Amino acid sequence: ATKEKSHRGGRVEGLPPHVSLGASSPRPASVLLFVSDLHLSDREETSGAFVPALLAELEATLARAMELGVREARLVLLGDIFELLKSERWLDSETRPWLPPSAEAAKVVSAVFSAILAEHSPFFTGLTALTQRFGGLTCEYLPGNHDRELNTSLGAAARAELRRLLPLAGTDDEPFP
Repeated sequence: ATKEKSHRGGRVEGLPPHVSLGASSPRPASVLLFVSDLHLSDREETSGAFVPALLAELEATLARAMELGVREARLVLLGDIFELLKSERWLDSETRPWLPPSAEAAKVVSAVFSAILAEHSPFFTGLTALTQRFGGLTCEYLPGNHDRELNTSLGAAARAELRRLLPLAGTDDEPFP
């Protein structure tokens, strides 16, 4: 017997084992990918050694999805992608992330985020390369509790920098959804 290329429900060859489609489902025209809780930080001991494997998995998943006829993909960076709270830079200042917003706290957030960018540049260049390679790929970012400062007045400069590095919707002044 030959393998059928058409889909009649259940498992689809080439998709991960935990993915199946209902009996009446056509091949998907779009796919939704989630990445969360990376906790990329400004510390060397959290070097992001997993980032190349993550990017390779995303690339393989997107390539296979496109082979299956998917035309659009949305990558949602869902909370705690960045670790802004556990930086020692907070200890070098007179402020803390839980205190009312201040100019000093905004400087700390900017310094922490700049250090994260420097420590994890392959993450940003890799995601940008994926959006260029897979023209139907869009990215969204939703902060979590460890990177929520990016959505406040404290994170305005960092938010603008993040939007400069990644193709994210909105303007620099707008918080993320």
